[in-house]
Amino acid sequence: MSKSVAQRELNALRDPIALLPVEISSKIFLQCLPPLPYPTRHEAPMLLMNVCHLWSNIALSTPMLWASLHLKRRRSSDEVLQSWLPRARDCSLSLSVHGMSALFQRYAPQLKHLTLYRAVPHFHPSTSFSSLETLVLGTLSPKICAKLQLTELLGLFRLTPNLVQCTLPNSTILSRSKLPLDFTILPNSTIYSSDSDDSDSALPIVTLPHLRCLEFGEKPVYGGWASGDEILRHLSLPALETLAIPFLEISFARFSLFLRRSVPPLCRLVLSSELLTIEFSHLEESFRLLPLLTHFELYARLAVLDADLFTALAHSESLLPNLRNMKITSRSLNHSGVLYGAALRMLSARQTRLLCFHLCTEHAPPDAEVLDGLRQLVAGGMEIFVGKKITKS
Repeated sequence: MSKSVAQRELNALRDPIALLPVEISSKIFLQCLPPLPYPTRHEAPMLLMNVCHLWSNIALSTPMLWASLHLKRRRSSDEVLQSWLPRARDCSLSLSVHGMSALFQRYAPQLKHLTLYRAVPHFHPSTSFSSLETLVLGTLSPKICAKLQLTELLGLFRLTPNLVQCTLPNSTILSRSKLPLDFTILPNSTIYSSDSDDSDSALPIVTLPHLRCLEFGEKPVYGGWASGDEILRHLSLPALETLAIPFLEISFARFSLFLRRSVPPLCRLVLSSELLTIEFSHLEESFRLLPLLTHFELYARLAVLDADLFTALAHSESLLPNLRNMKITSRSLNHSGVLYGAALRMLSARQTRLLCFHLCTEHAPPDAEVLDGLRQLVAGGMEIFVGKKITKS
């Protein structure tokens, strides 16, 4: 008997893992996984592979150990994927990667969660992300992903019929590029003609029947104003519950068209805008299409906000009847005294339903009479903040 074999048998006798059924050992190994498994010998699962022959065999016989992978660097990613993914066998996959390799054509049907740290790649129409539920398009550098091509986004969405949650970078979405020649219609994606009558009308409208959350990330420090509303012109989202999206001046009419087309059960809406002025007429039509909305946030950091919104909410019970939380950030207020008074009347009229109200502005604070009214509402249990706190929760 060789020394190495003898040492292995001795280790097996002294190793408590060796005395356990493989099913139990596998569960213990799974508890060792970090939140974002990375291919390094200092963390599981690679760390477990380097302990002994027995542990390596257990790790290789536990497919769930290899079902998640986070690649921090693009270099050698193909080689890592080539050795890592086959070990997951038929498990659902969760990947965070920089680029797409040829392996994605094979493993795309197994992907459940996918994060891409680069501009949207072009996929072959035969690629199927049939199990994908979560999609995050991000970037490690704002310069990499300052702009997104609308056709590429739509091309990706039509391959993800079961998508539930999507996060996009808060970047300008370009829509002037032509459809690729292989942009075909899949049976599981409903496609209509666009609402617009401009040169983008040839782009399809894709229905994602299971998407419940669509959010745009933080605004990049590179590039100009962010706009995500362009994508809504070409989507129908009948299951959407949460939407957080940046807007430009011409987009509110488009937003109403999107709501009428989708009829979503929207509960949480977060809008950001760089408008010079936001009038209630910009929002009223959209609000009347959202009877289930409970949470509304508006971030108009360079905008002027008028009082008509608060006045309408004070006098109309049918407008946003289920609203519970309202948070508004605006650096400037149009006739701030009038607006503060309108806000107080709105809060008083809805004090049995509204739980939280934040009005963050760099303008002068309310007068003593309004402040006294706000304090009374706080004493009654409502959470209220009015001041210079410019934060996003």
